[in-house]
Amino acid sequence: MDRRATMMKNRFLFCIFMVGLSFVLSLNAQVIDTTIVVKGIEKTVQPSDSLFNDSISRMFESVLKTDEKLKDEKIVIGTETKAEFKPDPTRAVLYTLIFPGMGQIYNRKYWKLPIVYGGFIGITYAITWNGNIYHDYSNGYRDLVTGEGDSWKSLLSARTVQEIESDPSLKETYRATFKRKKDYYRRNRDLAVFAMVGLYALCMIDAYVDAQLYDFDVSPDLSMRVEPVVWGPDGRSNFAVGLQCSVRF
Repeated sequence: MDRRATMMKNRFLFCIFMVGLSFVLSLNAQVIDTTIVVKGIEKTVQPSDSLFNDSISRMFESVLKTDEKLKDEKIVIGTETKAEFKPDPTRAVLYTLIFPGMGQIYNRKYWKLPIVYGGFIGITYAITWNGNIYHDYSNGYRDLVTGEGDSWKSLLSARTVQEIESDPSLKETYRATFKRKKDYYRRNRDLAVFAMVGLYALCMIDAYVDAQLYDFDVSPDLSMRVEPVVWGPDGRSNFAVGLQCSVRF
C-alpha cells in the first residue's frame, strides 16, 4: 500500500515537472515583439536576454542622432514657401524701352495702363491731324507761289476762289495766309512729336521709380495735425491763442 502511494506521488511530481518544463520551453521558443515609441520613432525589439537591452540602447542612440540632425535642418511639411515678388528696376526700364507700358505691367501697376495708352493715343492723333493739315497748306502755298497747281482751291470757298481768279493781286495776300497756317500746323506737329518723346521718357522713369520703391513701407502713423492751442500767461504777456502743427512719422 505504501509502495503504491509512493508511486502515485512520484507520478504526480513528474507530471508537475513536465508541465513546468513545457511552459519554460514555450516561453523561450515564442517570439514576443515589443514596440517602443520614442519621440515619434517606433522600434520593435525582442526581449531575449541581453539582446533586449542592446536593442533598446541602439534605438535610443539612433533617436538622439536623428534629433540632432533635425535641429540642423529646417523641414517644412505640407507648406511651400513662395519668394516675395521684387521687381528689378533695370528690367522694368528695358521692358518700357521695348514697348511702352510693359514696365508698368512688369511692376504690376495695371491701373496706369489706361493713362499711358490714353496719352499715346491722344498724342498720336495730334501728330497725325496737324501733319495732314500742314501738308495740305504746304501744297497749297507751293501751288500759289509757282502757279502750276490748284490744290489751294480745296482749302478756300468757291466764292473766294472766284475773287482770286478775278483779281490776281489777291494771291499775294493768300500766299502769306497759307504760309502762316503752314508754319502754325507744322509747329503743332513738332510739339506733339516732342510730347510723344517726353511721354516715352516719363514711362521709363515711372517704371524705374515704381520698381525701386515697390517695397517702400509707408507707416500708417504718418500724419499731420493742425489744431488750436492756448498758451498760459507768463511774465511778459497774458493768454495767447494760436495754431499748432505737428507731424508724426
